[in-house]
Amino acid sequence: MHLCQLLPGINFLIKCILKFEILDEGESFLQVDTEVEAIRVVEHQTARWIINISSFPKFSWLWKTPTGKDITALSNNRKYSFGSTSKESEFKLEVFDATLHDSGNYPFIVQVPGVDPYILNLTLTVKGL
Repeated sequence: MHLCQLLPGINFLIKCILKFEILDEGESFLQVDTEVEAIRVVEHQTARWIINISSFPKFSWLWKTPTGKDITALSNNRKYSFGSTSKESEFKLEVFDATLHDSGNYPFIVQVPGVDPYILNLTLTVKGL
């Protein structure tokens, strides 16, 4: 771990702590974290997962419905939303207007060449009104 101090002005000091890992040539790295894997909502609410992903090289991903359909391949999709947030390593997955039929396990699969795929089992439970 390395500590750096940036001095952008006379009157204040910014401190930051950087943690990095040095990889050998050809090595890969993947780290996937989320605070919540299981979400419970009432019908017609939106379920939202925030996933933090760090990798080298760049990761690829796949998000599936409880029935195994690839959400990223669904065209004209108004039920699901996915993509990065304003933070570079943060990824947002959403299920809009949840119904009882949306309950289930939504596998989120992250892959990096040279590393076994990481499967995050995101669970949605929808309670009736």
